[in-house]
Amino acid sequence: MGCMGIRIQDMNIKENVFDVVYEPLAGSSLANLLRLLAQNRFRISAKYMPRFLYAVMLSSVISPFRIAERIKFDGRIRKTAICRPPVFIIGHWRSGTTYLHNLLSLDKNFGYCTTFHSVIPGAFITGEKVLKPIVSSSIPETRPMDNVPMGADLPQEEEYATGAFIHYAYYNG
Repeated sequence: MGCMGIRIQDMNIKENVFDVVYEPLAGSSLANLLRLLAQNRFRISAKYMPRFLYAVMLSSVISPFRIAERIKFDGRIRKTAICRPPVFIIGHWRSGTTYLHNLLSLDKNFGYCTTFHSVIPGAFITGEKVLKPIVSSSIPETRPMDNVPMGADLPQEEEYATGAFIHYAYYNG
């Protein structure tokens, strides 16, 4: 029995393993993908091989942009002073954190991580012209779980970006 009296069997949940749009590893660095692969003893279920190959292909395409961005911008980023303390939004899922995040993003005094920034971390400056249209075309108009609008320039949680570089991140589970 699931919540609200709905039986799990009646929900007809079926995973489409060929739907690579929702693959959180697609923006990962190649090094992170290899670490995850080694951590899991190079075992990938055959049904998930299309998603893995998609992630490797996209990561390979993104890699030159990441290298160019590091060369061009790492020094300037390290020298950037953060003048005002950041604002962190902390809360449980479905508690209104996305709504608050979206409201705060309307204030020009705040900066925020966009969906594009979070799915292509480390390459969004140098790769914007080439990669942003690809990301935009792969994002659904709304989130599947709650119909909240989605878009490449709308606010996004940083967990995707974190998961692209380190293997101990939520989405890599």
